[in-house]
Amino acid sequence: EVRRSLQSFGRSVTLPELERDRERFEEFWGAFPVLKLGFNELVRQDRTSHKLTRISEFTGLPHTTEIVPPLRRSEVAKAMLLKVSTRLLGRHSPRINTTIQFATTPLAPPLAGA
Repeated sequence: EVRRSLQSFGRSVTLPELERDRERFEEFWGAFPVLKLGFNELVRQDRTSHKLTRISEFTGLPHTTEIVPPLRRSEVAKAMLLKVSTRLLGRHSPRINTTIQFATTPLAPPLAGA
């Protein structure tokens, strides 16, 4: 699968090269501890506090008590509208939206001369 994926990007890799890459990967990352989270734990909003607590305990770093929930339906619709306008209008779009911190970032005014 990895070889096929690399080929789709124009990179041809032999099996020995791929094996060397895997060994280098394991050599580097093998010394680090692993935290495993189940898929349901990752995607369920009601598990956010639990997964943050587990990550905090694993890393030894405190986490904030403020949790930013996923976007509301109206915010998703607004984000999608801005994404469509970005694609259709290009540089005339009021904002190029990646939806990263969409709900907490105010709309930027259009650039002068745009």
